[in-house]
Amino acid sequence: MAELRWCSWHQQHADDAVLVAVAEVGSGPGIMRYACRRCRVVFALVPLEPDDGRDRGDGGCDDSATNEPRHS
Repeated sequence: MAELRWCSWHQQHADDAVLVAVAEVGSGPGIMRYACRRCRVVFALVPLEPDDGRDRGDGGCDDSATNEPRHS
């Protein structure tokens, strides 16, 4: 079974989410942003990690998402 990761764009878990961005922050660890396949296609996001076969489904993304991840 694939690992569930949080898609920072449509704000839901997805089993096809991969790392697409790392935000550097002051003195702490960076913030890693993951995106599902559909969000990567819709927002032209490029994975930062090698393809591991996660491109299988739409990850449940809706079309109302913006190009930036939502903040909670």
